[in-house]
Amino acid sequence: MRRKLKRISPAGYAGCYYLLSEWRDADEAGFDLLLTDGRQAWKCQVHRDDLHQMACEVDRDLFEYCAEARRALTSSASDDDDNFDFEVKTANNRVQLTWKKNIPGDDVKFKLGSLRLTACPEPGDIICRMLDFEVDYVTTLQSTISDLESENSQLRQQTEAVLKRLENCVAEKDSLEHDLFGKFKVLINSKKSRIRQLKQQVDEARELASQAASQQAAAAAARGKDDDEADGEALMSREDSGESMSLSSGRSMRRKQSVVANTQLLEDEEQSLAVQPPAKRRRRKESGAAGRQPDIPLPPSMSTLQTQSVASLRRKPAEESVELLASDGSNQLDDILDDM
Repeated sequence: MRRKLKRISPAGYAGCYYLLSEWRDADEAGFDLLLTDGRQAWKCQVHRDDLHQMACEVDRDLFEYCAEARRALTSSASDDDDNFDFEVKTANNRVQLTWKKNIPGDDVKFKLGSLRLTACPEPGDIICRMLDFEVDYVTTLQSTISDLESENSQLRQQTEAVLKRLENCVAEKDSLEHDLFGKFKVLINSKKSRIRQLKQQVDEARELASQAASQQAAAAAARGKDDDEADGEALMSREDSGESMSLSSGRSMRRKQSVVANTQLLEDEEQSLAVQPPAKRRRRKESGAAGRQPDIPLPPSMSTLQTQSVASLRRKPAEESVELLASDGSNQLDDILDDM
């Protein structure tokens, strides 16, 4: 059974009553009531049929009515006491207990139930029964409070241990975070320096590549220019060599012809000298020398000068020997004529 002690203060009564209700396992099965004012006691038993009749009077469902009646008879002052009012009327050792429900805000009350309690011949037993229940209830509450306090103490200790561990974890976290930030800072700085070095190397490589490309282009241009100059010089040298060869061949032919002519002239003069007397030959020689005029050379052109300079540098020793022979021959011829 479920028991509950409640203090009620009926309207128009200076004192108070104590109501002990003992409910069976199911609310609709019924309950027992014990009422006392400290001097007298009253009791009542309510069965299922009584509950059904009371529910029909207020036009409520049985289960709903039983739940409402239980709240009215067992609720404490802190719960729904303001929502229920009680009336106690005594007459001929009997008490009429009535309870009503208040509707907040509308100041309306309607009757939920009414029971008639009979007087107990020995109210001391009822009062002792209430006191026993109250002591048991208080003991149960104290045991519950003790258990709760012990549990709270354990929870407090666990909470303190958890807080202390949390503080240690926070300190370790801060230390680890500081260490990681330091390592990360060093790593980031090294990566930044490495990135700067790589960028500098890339820039230097690009600069070297551009310089190499410009040098290659300049070298290619210089080689092209040198090749052009070499081709021009080769062409000019071929032309100069051709002209010098032609001039040298012409000169050599003329020199040969002049040598042949001089030789024939010498032979003719020897023959004439052999016939004519020496005085006549001397006069002819003087008249020939007086009447002979020096040849005036024409001014050579630039190409001719270049050709002559090249030809003079490339003159063969054979030609020089021919000229020496011719000059020596002419001198010897003059000496012979003078002697004659």
